Amino acid sequence: MTARVSFRRLLLGASTTCAVVAVAVAVAAASAATAAISRATAPAVSWRVASTLRNQQGLALAPVSPTSAWVFASAGTGSSPAPTARLLTGDSLKQFPFPGKHGELITDAAASAPHNVWAVSTYRVFAWDGSVWRVMHTFGQSDYLFSVLPIGPANVLVFAENGTWHYGPSGWARQASGNGLTSASELSPDSIWAVERIGKPDVAHWNGRTWKRTSLADLLPRNPNLCDYGLTGVQAISATNVWVTASGNCQDSGGPLLLLHYNGRHWARAALTGSYGTAQAIARDGSRALWLEIGAGAGGNDSLYEYSAGHMHRVQLPEPHAPAFLIEGLTSGYALITNFRVAFAYPTAYVLRYGR
Repeated sequence: MTARVSFRRLLLGASTTCAVVAVAVAVAAASAATAAISRATAPAVSWRVASTLRNQQGLALAPVSPTSAWVFASAGTGSSPAPTARLLTGDSLKQFPFPGKHGELITDAAASAPHNVWAVSTYRVFAWDGSVWRVMHTFGQSDYLFSVLPIGPANVLVFAENGTWHYGPSGWARQASGNGLTSASELSPDSIWAVERIGKPDVAHWNGRTWKRTSLADLLPRNPNLCDYGLTGVQAISATNVWVTASGNCQDSGGPLLLLHYNGRHWARAALTGSYGTAQAIARDGSRALWLEIGAGAGGNDSLYEYSAGHMHRVQLPEPHAPAFLIEGLTSGYALITNFRVAFAYPTAYVLRYGR
């Protein structure tokens, strides 16, 4: 049997359909307009001052989230106060008890989780377990500790002048294949990249069992007078995207900067537009770009650059209200600057956060 539909119902249906379409179009137009307004009024992504520390120097930084980071201050002279540890949450800075000694210098800090934060001085190792800071190990005072890399709660690497040390469930053990390494970047517990700053221009890869080294000497120019080329930092983004900074370390001026890239098969020198000083730190900016902290050499300001697709873009930092300043720390979302090397005076430090 064939169903019959009245002409009036057809008209009502058509009218309803038109009304629905009209409402949908209006809603879509309003949404597009709202989005356009939001884009127009949303603050730009940039570096902003998150906190200010008066009369501080010898800074180190360990981010634990996009809105939270540990900030360490120490002077490293015999008469200076003991190091301090402060947790920055949003724009609020809170100091926590820290078992540092007078004159002790914090050289590096890093975190794998909010409850697994590690810091090293020139000879001691500290850890935060979510409630308290503890001394985890004491080396000899001549065993200078360069950096620390926490991979997990019981999986930590410390890079020292007397070798690379691993902390695990069985305690501390020296990794014989890691001699000479100074800083590292982790992809996974079984894939870590590190560089040797002192001596050979080697990059090393940890495969879960040993460090395998590759010399990058063929990618570096011959040393001109008063220069000494070497590697200064590493940032691993993926198995086919690893970056190493190199520098001529030339007297007074610093630099020139070189960028070396690993594509998963071989290393090559990356294209650079212009000439730059020594890259003192490197960090990732998303999946493609890099942040580079460039030292100015004697008597100048440090600079922050963003490197992407062969181009260097100088980043405008918040004015530190000083004739000159140093960048003392750089990570993927945070930076530390101080308003300069005034003799016999403690400078003001600024904690910068990247975002809106």
